Amino acid sequence: MLPQHPMMPIAIDPMTARWAAEHADRRWALFLRFWQDLALRLGRLPTRRDLDPADLTAALLPSIFLIDILPADDKVPRIRFRFRLLGTEIMLHETVRAGSYLDELGSEADLSEIEQQYHAAMAGRIQLRAATLFWESRDKDHIGYHVLMLPLGSQEVGGHEVGGDDGGVAHLIGCAIYDDEHHISTQSESINSLLRAGLPTKRVTR
Repeated sequence: MLPQHPMMPIAIDPMTARWAAEHADRRWALFLRFWQDLALRLGRLPTRRDLDPADLTAALLPSIFLIDILPADDKVPRIRFRFRLLGTEIMLHETVRAGSYLDELGSEADLSEIEQQYHAAMAGRIQLRAATLFWESRDKDHIGYHVLMLPLGSQEVGGHEVGGDDGGVAHLIGCAIYDDEHHISTQSESINSLLRAGLPTKRVTR
């Protein structure tokens, strides 16, 4: 049984769990197991600081991305999602770059399903999403992909909690795999991206 955040149970959709367990592309199982094992070991939601790129493996790194969650405030009365890190495979397929905000990438209608998945992950509801890159460009409607999002908790800096919504979720970690991948990304390229994003790189090889 997965550990629970004090304010939020984690519920992985049964079809999503089956997809990860049975799919021929073992990256789905690796990604979900990585997060589950880390949560079980820590006894809580993992935070960004708990992530070790080596544990994600070279096969996964190009498909990984991190999202910062910016809580609503007086100036912006809605939660915003900012891309913190993007694996090399994602940057080969999409124009989004680190520092971009989700709501800047398309119309509200085009992005609604993406935001719904992000909000569900924040609430502990984990479900695979299948789509095409039509939301980014009408010319990319033929490029299909699947994406899975998992929550990362807030962290303490100097004894104070930093980041997160009211439920203590500060970031999301995602895995995006495209139907037409050629696997030309390299581990070194992905490690460089992780370094720029401020993640630890205690071990970079198995």
